[in-house]
Amino acid sequence: MTRSRTETKTTSVSFQSLFSTASTTAATTDDDDAPPDGTTRTKQLPLLYGTEESPPWPHCLVMAFQHYLVFIGGSIATPLLVISYMCMEASDPHRGDIVSSVIFVSGIITILQTTFGIRLPIIQGSNFAYVAPTIAILSTSFPPCDTLDLPSLTEEQRREQWQIRMREVQGAIAVSAVLQVFLGLSGAVGILLRFITPLTIVPSVTLLGLSLITVGAKQAASHWGISALTLVLLVILSQYLKTVLVPHPTYVKGKGVSLTRSPLFTYFPVSLGIRGGVNE
Repeated sequence: MTRSRTETKTTSVSFQSLFSTASTTAATTDDDDAPPDGTTRTKQLPLLYGTEESPPWPHCLVMAFQHYLVFIGGSIATPLLVISYMCMEASDPHRGDIVSSVIFVSGIITILQTTFGIRLPIIQGSNFAYVAPTIAILSTSFPPCDTLDLPSLTEEQRREQWQIRMREVQGAIAVSAVLQVFLGLSGAVGILLRFITPLTIVPSVTLLGLSLITVGAKQAASHWGISALTLVLLVILSQYLKTVLVPHPTYVKGKGVSLTRSPLFTYFPVSLGIRGGVNE
């Protein structure tokens, strides 16, 4: 069976407008399912922008901030989860240093990723895949934190307790990075993917997420009402109101202010959901 796919893109973008709209239409012709008159069937893709399109820079700024809101929760949760196994007191100011370091390094890696190589347009944050082996290293290589009398130690001694654990974890991550580089350069990944199918990867990722559900539950437990409201708003806005066009004023150079309708719920479901939860 032969399939030919052509895409016709119709884009309406006003760079002076923050809320411009874009539509991507794809026409797919199938030899087996083509109409008898030879015409093509057109299917509307659920995309605001195509893969080769560049949104206006105001859109990029607002959507980047929304992407940041999605990213920041996981990036903060990862170091906080690991810190609890590094024997750091709750009032230790170095907790903030570790979290800020993770966010700062994520920004540097994101700039490099989006500038060189395959240029994935996503934030490179901390990876939850390293949480389980990190906890295993800290739990087996060092005595439990509850066996240490941290209040009786000096500040330098307390700092040495968590720094020696961090050095151990950094060494393990460095060795794993060298192994990943070797596998990538040797082409072994392509060979292994012949045997590691999506049926193997999906359960692994699912189990990894389920193992970390306690982190989200602990944060949500501070106020279940706000957490539940934010979750419900996010689902409603992103799944049920995504086709609703919201009227709003728009300024276009040379035309002045006019009323425009845009799918704002499709653009900003996370921002609006978090805003609704915070208001409560």
